[in-house]
Amino acid sequence: VLRFVLPFLLASPALMAQDLPVYDDALQNGFEDYSYGLGSDFGATSPVHGGTKSIAFTGNDYNAVSFAHATQDFSTAQYPTVRLWVHGGAAGGQQLRIYLQLNGAIVANAELDTYISGGALAASNWREVTVVLGQAPLSYAGSFDRIDLQSDMFASQPVLYIDDVSLVAAGSPPPANALQIEHGVTVSS
Repeated sequence: VLRFVLPFLLASPALMAQDLPVYDDALQNGFEDYSYGLGSDFGATSPVHGGTKSIAFTGNDYNAVSFAHATQDFSTAQYPTVRLWVHGGAAGGQQLRIYLQLNGAIVANAELDTYISGGALAASNWREVTVVLGQAPLSYAGSFDRIDLQSDMFASQPVLYIDDVSLVAAGSPPPANALQIEHGVTVSS
């Protein structure tokens, strides 16, 4: 009986690694707001990707939305991917960088556009961002305790929105589908 039950238990979803929500209507799982330079609102009510709130961010003078966990480090072996959704607001085209930090020191950074579905923030549209930490251009393997999404320019940028931020566990199944819904788009008349 054991040889029949063991394969079933190993394939059981309950035993699979679990993703770790960072922001989902509010900060989750011990993450704290370490944002700097003003411009961040963690309670925006429109637009939202999921739930009832998102993060509104107005980039200016290299400020950032920052998620930090003061009491725990995370390993890229355990959580090799960061996934989030971005909305370009009314304008789109904003420039951001993603930074990983450990104990106050920057351990890796890269332009966020590289990881955005479609290649850039789009006006009036949610786009998925999947940052595989071990792949170029970030190419990082190790521990981190903070994620910054930093404005990549000195000048003021139009407001953008961030939602559904999570660390994706190693061995997590891929998303159910890659269907992207664009609201207010007419197809074929």
